[in-house]
Amino acid sequence: MSTCGSERLLEKGRIDSRKMERRLMKSRAVKEDDKKVKREQLIRAAIALFNKSPFEKISMDQIAKKAGVAKGTLYLYFKTKEELFLEIHRMDYEFWFESFQTYLKSKSPGLAPAELASWITESLRENQRMVRLMAIGSALLEKNVVYESAFRLKDAVRRHVLESSSDLSRVLKLKKPEIAIEFLTYLHALIVGLWHHAEPSPIVSKVLSSSDDFEIFRIDFFRILETAILTLLNGLSKDR
Repeated sequence: MSTCGSERLLEKGRIDSRKMERRLMKSRAVKEDDKKVKREQLIRAAIALFNKSPFEKISMDQIAKKAGVAKGTLYLYFKTKEELFLEIHRMDYEFWFESFQTYLKSKSPGLAPAELASWITESLRENQRMVRLMAIGSALLEKNVVYESAFRLKDAVRRHVLESSSDLSRVLKLKKPEIAIEFLTYLHALIVGLWHHAEPSPIVSKVLSSSDDFEIFRIDFFRILETAILTLLNGLSKDR
């Protein structure tokens, strides 16, 4: 075979190789897009069920059926129900903190505690799914997940807490960002604790409804939450 013929064959081989590589890359991209779509489909199905039922009454079978996929397909993406809802919880946290940071950046130093307490309360009223998941986070969601899922959630929250604490310190004119971090810790505990009181189990709800004697246990969650947040913020203002 002549030298020119060999060179043409080599060049053709290189062209074919590049074509094959492009096809493989395109195929991988399509598969990744399909995975992303399927994952979002499963998350939407779980959210739709959670909008109507408590976490404990939702099963992986129901989620798969709602999403229109085989149960085995669901397990390819999420090993447990807790892992799936922990991912939803992470997404809600990310959304809330991004909104919180946008709000803080729009404010000047000297923000009134009452205004901040009102914003936080209304933002949670608009995202009650996050509050419901916060209430079962450590007790249920974090108990049956792989390390990577737990790390992904905690790392996202850590990052947002550190980022928002700087702006929170600025608008409240706090001496140190650490005080803002403490406030966010108190806020989390306050939300979880109040929610458990405001949303008791069905049998306890029945007891509380049986007599006016139990009226002191009937809690207006958002009203008391706003008052408690304001109390916390006023305390921070005295210590700053």
